[in-house]
Amino acid sequence: QHLQQCPSCRQKFKGLNATNQLLSNGLALPADIKVDLWDSVKSRLNEDCALIQSELSAYIDQEVATLRHRSITTHLLDCPTCRCLFEQLAEVGDIIRSTYTPKLPANLNLWPGIKTKLEVVPFPGKDKTQKRLSAHRLHLVGAAAIVVVITGALALFVLGSRISGIQPVSAETYLLESALMEPAENVEAVVYEEP
Repeated sequence: QHLQQCPSCRQKFKGLNATNQLLSNGLALPADIKVDLWDSVKSRLNEDCALIQSELSAYIDQEVATLRHRSITTHLLDCPTCRCLFEQLAEVGDIIRSTYTPKLPANLNLWPGIKTKLEVVPFPGKDKTQKRLSAHRLHLVGAAAIVVVITGALALFVLGSRISGIQPVSAETYLLESALMEPAENVEAVVYEEP
């Protein structure tokens, strides 16, 4: 409906359609060349079937990864030959499970054998005295660090006030001096006199 009402879109559509026709005519094989793809398709299918058939036993026993399990299931739905082989293997498994019942002795106990195979890892108990000592040391180190920080801050404050040598000036004096001087590369710190 839009193409019937819109001439610009209709023009673009005709151009794309002409391009498609040109490509399909250019890619067409000559009449004297005949291509039969079935042989290659059949050989590929046979390769897939051989691989699937080698995995059918593991597939029946649920020993295949999830993605591979899905692809085998899809193949079995499409391939009657592999599906027939799968059904035969499944029947054999059913017969074996229904007829073979192992005789177990009444006093069977597997735990001693399992216990010998287990690797026992010793778990050291926590030493409470060592824990108390490490907590005490941590408190001492923290207190020492606080004392060092406070002492350093006080020293910097006292030394900074003595070394800085900043003299208070009036605003007018600063403006006059800065107007007569060359512009400085660095910013100056100014402390004005209190009025």
